[in-house]
Amino acid sequence: MHSVPTDCPQRDERLGWMGDIQVFSGTSIFNMDMGAFFTKWMRDVRDAQADDGRFADFSPHPFGKNERFTGVPGWGDAGIVVPWRVWQHYGDKRMLAENFEAGKRWVEFIRLNNPDLLWKKNRGNDYGDWLNSDTLIYEGFPRTGGQVPKDVFATMMFAFATDLISRSAKVLGRQDDERRYSSLFNDIKAAFNKAYVGEDGQIQGATQAGYALALHFNLLPESQRPRALKHMLDGIVAYQGHMSTGFHSTYRMMLELTASGHNDVAYNLINTRTFPSWGYSIENGATTIWERWDGYVKGRGFQDKGMNSFNHYAIGAVGEWMYRVILGINNDDDHPAYQHFIIRPYPGGGLKWARGSYNSIRGLIKTAWDVRGGGMKLDVTIPANTTATVYIPANKSENVMENGRPATGASGVKLIRMESGSAVFEVASGSYNFTVAR
Repeated sequence: MHSVPTDCPQRDERLGWMGDIQVFSGTSIFNMDMGAFFTKWMRDVRDAQADDGRFADFSPHPFGKNERFTGVPGWGDAGIVVPWRVWQHYGDKRMLAENFEAGKRWVEFIRLNNPDLLWKKNRGNDYGDWLNSDTLIYEGFPRTGGQVPKDVFATMMFAFATDLISRSAKVLGRQDDERRYSSLFNDIKAAFNKAYVGEDGQIQGATQAGYALALHFNLLPESQRPRALKHMLDGIVAYQGHMSTGFHSTYRMMLELTASGHNDVAYNLINTRTFPSWGYSIENGATTIWERWDGYVKGRGFQDKGMNSFNHYAIGAVGEWMYRVILGINNDDDHPAYQHFIIRPYPGGGLKWARGSYNSIRGLIKTAWDVRGGGMKLDVTIPANTTATVYIPANKSENVMENGRPATGASGVKLIRMESGSAVFEVASGSYNFTVAR
């Protein structure tokens, strides 16, 4: 990314498309130090905001900010999502404060044009869940069933943006705004469920993406979440173990699969090599992430030559899933900037070992696990002046050792609880070598 979050470097766009960085911002922060970059770019975002509160589709904006390429669900929301991500990883309240009023204006633009709280009007170019499977050209692949209905998608993004504004207000100590936008989020949620969710948990459109976004944005009552999850899983089966998702829903579905106890399905998706998948693109010569799942199809050739990027980071947002799930490194919103964080790796997918690190603002966080030999080894490094909650798969806490001794008596290690087949420890700064006998 040069100067702006460039979605692709090779064709006439080369613009700071907001939808792409909205989904990729988390992965970008795991990969590089993005604090200064995003601080600068968010000034471009505010400069490009229309007088009525619409955020631009891309920032900087070379056209009249009140005219075209503005106000699109999932794209404009980057004006709220990116500052939130920066706060999560860097603890930068200034970023939230500088962009708070702009974010409010975006939410109010949507609300004022849609008083029933369903985002049906004023959606600009209305891209939806961009490049979902309905756009694919591949013989035998379903031509319909991937696209979330545009008003359903837009309403979910409206709710998401409103929820983040409420959370941002809480961080900034703006209690009136916190209450106001928390109430608005609940009202949007109620309107969404009344209009789009059936008694059986089916969401209008019945798409993998719709279920993934509704689950990820906490838009469903607790009683409906298991039903929606089942529909999402059935949707993956209907596509013969493949995704039908687009830019906004792909990595979020991966995260929801793991969080809901279906990590095996997520690993199957990332490991598959048949079309459409990350593996298929690699098998067909990819060295960078493609814009389209069908950018190139063996035997058919290239997709639309006028809009077909082979270096485009949006569906590369799965990198965030890899950091959070394979390595197990997760931020904690109650203690931003990794003052405290969570380590919870999920081995699976045939992987026998993994190792990696994240160079956080508070120091290097490292994890390495190995399941060869029937047991599990987990090595972790916790930076100075930080603490971590570490989840270690184990049936009993007594089975967990640290450096050859019972972990329950190890220096810097405190057992908190057993949870869902894991021993959960509070761990102080330092390097630790955990093992679990099987």
